[in-house]
Amino acid sequence: MAPTSYYSLPLGRTSNYALVRSAGSSFVVPGDLLNQTLLQFNTSTVTFLYGAAPGFYGGQTFFAIYAYICYLAFLVFFAVMRYTSAHEWIELSDDQKTATIGISTYAAKALGDVVFVELPATGQEVAAGDAIGAVESVKSASDIYAPISGTIVKGNAVLEEHPGTINKGPEGEGWIAKMEVTNPEEASTLMDAEAYKSFTEE
Repeated sequence: MAPTSYYSLPLGRTSNYALVRSAGSSFVVPGDLLNQTLLQFNTSTVTFLYGAAPGFYGGQTFFAIYAYICYLAFLVFFAVMRYTSAHEWIELSDDQKTATIGISTYAAKALGDVVFVELPATGQEVAAGDAIGAVESVKSASDIYAPISGTIVKGNAVLEEHPGTINKGPEGEGWIAKMEVTNPEEASTLMDAEAYKSFTEE
């Protein structure tokens, strides 16, 4: 769900906490995580809270706990994409029981026009790092690897007849597969959008 209003944030600006208002809800985010949060969603209304004075929300300790709980709620409310060093992405569902897998926009551009996609088999049990399929383009071919462990429940059948859908929307309608997740915590070891952007620029 995309935020409904816009706030321009100079990169590098941080505060102890920030109140992020979006789609009728408010979430407190630790300042050191604010930049990556806004990079993820691009638009949001933000109120900066430079520290928490004694008595504010019952005191600094209470406010810190409140901020952390709200931040966890924020992560559940918004699906966050994670990326692998092999250029796959994964997006967990709100309940973290299922996930969608695909290749990144960076990978799609590097491949060029995709002409064939080998989808993973439904019911296939995979561990993080296992090869689950392949993508072929006019320039090269590349294996697709599972970002985390789980069981494949569905492949994107659209790609069998229209493989170029990956080029049109690699991180959207060009998804590769959906899976039941074995251990959602594995996703936390992967790169967020900001870290992945830095990785591709190295």
